Amino acid sequence: MSAPVPLRALLIRSGQTMRRKGRALFLGIAAAAFLGMLMQTVIAQHIGPPAEQSLREVLGAERYEEILREATIRRGSAEGMRRIAQNTGREVEEAFRKMDPARREAVLSSVLGSVAEALPVVLSFLVLLLLLAAWERAFFLQGALTPGTNTGELLHRATRSFPRLLAVWVVAGFLSGIWLPFAFLPLALFSPVFAIPFLLSWVPFVFAAPRLALSPVLALRDGGILQPVRESWRRSRGRWGKIVGNMIVAALAASACVWLALLILQGIASLVTTPSIASVFVWIQAMAVLGGAAYRTIFLAQLTEGLGQRPTVASR
Repeated sequence: MSAPVPLRALLIRSGQTMRRKGRALFLGIAAAAFLGMLMQTVIAQHIGPPAEQSLREVLGAERYEEILREATIRRGSAEGMRRIAQNTGREVEEAFRKMDPARREAVLSSVLGSVAEALPVVLSFLVLLLLLAAWERAFFLQGALTPGTNTGELLHRATRSFPRLLAVWVVAGFLSGIWLPFAFLPLALFSPVFAIPFLLSWVPFVFAAPRLALSPVLALRDGGILQPVRESWRRSRGRWGKIVGNMIVAALAASACVWLALLILQGIASLVTTPSIASVFVWIQAMAVLGGAAYRTIFLAQLTEGLGQRPTVASR
């Protein structure tokens, strides 16, 4: 096994890969961001009626229309939308507290009924969003490891390798213990006695996740599902700190670039009042976030290379 590559070299190589595959990555990111926005729109369309109904009944139709107009104006600004959500939440809480018990029960029953009707569609599209996010990582990994720069080839390879990568992520996630905190969370919410077990349930994940993080890259290089997980555990022995430290630095570097891009875009979007143009800015902001994810994923591939033999996509 070769000596680990210095962090600075890994950061530079990841940036060079992003630049070399820029066109292909850009087209894939643009398509993924657009699909994500479509799915979120469908979810919003099913969540919207119950939310609209509850706001109309609690705050009144006139106040609801005012909030709607303000949200339309601030649509392209994440900070503006956050403030609207916070202020509306406080208003709803105050108005709900002042209601008489009978009306409060009627409003709750009406809203819960509407939510129950929309829940199956919303959950289905949330699952699709999670699968899209996983496929995006597969696309970014192919961008890091595939020699070519053709967008169609990367899309084809990402789609073909996605089932295997998804299986690897499931196996690695189970072995890392990511499910333990979710198992203890209901108990911790039910009783403070379980707060300490809930916090301790994160320990296996914190220890094991970095050691299994190389699995998807190795799966693309060698194929298989269980073998890449075993190889990742073997290759990362004694290098937990290096993996965690390097990934934190890469995440901070990517986050800083994304934050700067979003700051500029939100500043421009705050001047836009046309809904169609505001939607374009939301799409561009989603692309910026995915660009940061692409850099982190490519860095992971470079880190795997730095911890051993150069990974290349398996021909099969």
